[in-house]
This record gives sequence, C-alpha cells and structure tokens, in this order.
Amino acid sequence: MSCGSKRYCTQMTSCAEAQFYFRQCGLSRLDGDRDGVPCEQLCR
Repeated sequence: MSCGSKRYCTQMTSCAEAQFYFRQCGLSRLDGDRDGVPCEQLCR
C-alpha cells in the first residue's frame, strides 16, 4: 500500500488502513485525542 490522497478518518475503510496511514504516512491528524489509536470510530 502506498500513501495516497486520503487524509481523514471518514475516507478510511478499515482500522488496518487507518493504522497504515497514521504510522507509515505520518497522518497524525487521524489520532484526534493523541492516544496513539487512529480513527477511534474504526479502531475501538
């Protein structure tokens, strides 16, 4: 997978995808509460 044009949690389709963008692409905005878990809606 490569860093594409997705930038927001609403564009992610799975927790794994959100984690990839968060960790590999440096999208810290996906972790709104800064607890290390991106997109809480997907990664509960």
